[in-house]
Amino acid sequence: IFSKTGFAGEERIHLEAGGWYAKRNPTGTISIFAASEGNSISLHLTPAKPVAYHSQKGFFQTGDSAGDSSFYCSYTNMNTKGTILLDGHLHDITGTTWLDHDKSTAIPTQAGASPLQNRLLVFLPTNEELMLNIVQGPDGKNSTFSSGSFIDRGGNLTHLISTDFRNETLKFWKSAVSGIRYPLRNRTEIESLGMTMEFKPLCDDSESQNW
Repeated sequence: IFSKTGFAGEERIHLEAGGWYAKRNPTGTISIFAASEGNSISLHLTPAKPVAYHSQKGFFQTGDSAGDSSFYCSYTNMNTKGTILLDGHLHDITGTTWLDHDKSTAIPTQAGASPLQNRLLVFLPTNEELMLNIVQGPDGKNSTFSSGSFIDRGGNLTHLISTDFRNETLKFWKSAVSGIRYPLRNRTEIESLGMTMEFKPLCDDSESQNW
């Protein structure tokens, strides 16, 4: 029987809600557990690289207003092991996880306080990672507030400003339910890194729960 009470620790990552939890262990690893309707997932994540603080030590602007700002950092590469219990069958899993921490000062109900942001997170086959935070202005074009980070094999971060990369949306999908227009296919070029990439989702329906 899961308790409906939630708990959170202040000195390190420790969150509990309804029997689900995410916590940092004394060894520095992070454990995550969640269960629903007889299925469950249990993961143990070990950072392979240091925390990446994006933009200016984790702080960046997303618009002209003083409220359009965020604090954003990530574990971009975590070795992950665990188990999934699905339909009565237990599966061992291994992989790589990207863990984000993002806090924004924008007020969602305030008109114009939350510029539209599209964030690309990429694991590269070279054991490097790329983050692009693409901010769109009122005219729908990419804003000068767009930025990014490139993390090399050793965990060293190179900050990218809006003029360092070009991003073009090749295809959109519009939800008949919410009316939201989602970018589907993107082409991104970063000349200084010698990169040209094209991204497309596993399915067009960005709101579907039945992937």
